[in-house]
Amino acid sequence: MEPIYQRRKRERNLIIVFFVFLMITIFNLYFGYFKREKAPEIPPPEVSSVEELSFPEKKTQ
Repeated sequence: MEPIYQRRKRERNLIIVFFVFLMITIFNLYFGYFKREKAPEIPPPEVSSVEELSFPEKKTQ
């Protein structure tokens, strides 16, 4: 049976490693996933001009 101080030291080291891993994961998600640039939206192929994208009530009749 190992002495109590060695067991406490090992538990403390495991807790430190766990929290460091947790912080790295949170920062990676925050800067990698939530801060990534959005892809430009491409209009559907059947729309040929910006004029067709406007609302019908705004067109001149």
